[in-house]
Amino acid sequence: MDAERLKEITTAANDAVKDLPTDLRQSAFQTILNKLLETGVTKGKNAQSRATPKAKKKSKKSNASEPNEFDELTKKLIAGINRTEYPLMFNLKNALDKSLYTLKIAKDKLNIDGLLPSQVSAVLWDNFRLKTTQYAVSMQLMNAKKYVNRKPVSVQGGAGYIYHLAHEGEKYIDKKLAEMNTSDVTTN
Repeated sequence: MDAERLKEITTAANDAVKDLPTDLRQSAFQTILNKLLETGVTKGKNAQSRATPKAKKKSKKSNASEPNEFDELTKKLIAGINRTEYPLMFNLKNALDKSLYTLKIAKDKLNIDGLLPSQVSAVLWDNFRLKTTQYAVSMQLMNAKKYVNRKPVSVQGGAGYIYHLAHEGEKYIDKKLAEMNTSDVTTN
């Protein structure tokens, strides 16, 4: 790849993250830069025609239609969590707190230690009707290194991470929930 092309890709990645909060820019920039370097596409048709063609991976059709272990686990999560048992979920203000609480519920109620961001967002929407994306969950958990431990996994032929609630994360979310319980008692 020539220097001009590399500069074009770096500029495109910078443009993509310029409106993000400062604390998210670096990790988002790295993710976007890696994706652009993989695909070679930055913008418009001309950039696409200059992209280096990659060999397409052959996939078996039967595997794509078969449910994988993560799909089954997601179904178990959604079926096993009753939103009326967790009313404090609705008082949590940000995606990190909601994600940590979801990890805690999965671990405590269903003995499931560790979830993918897509599973966390599925539980938040399907069980609690709280709109969030797997990308928002992923960004929050990725930046909360002291609260979670992440392990790389292969998900439907791609790479991903399973997030496990760390001791610090459990203490943090327990403290948040206790504060909300205390404020509910004092306001009533």
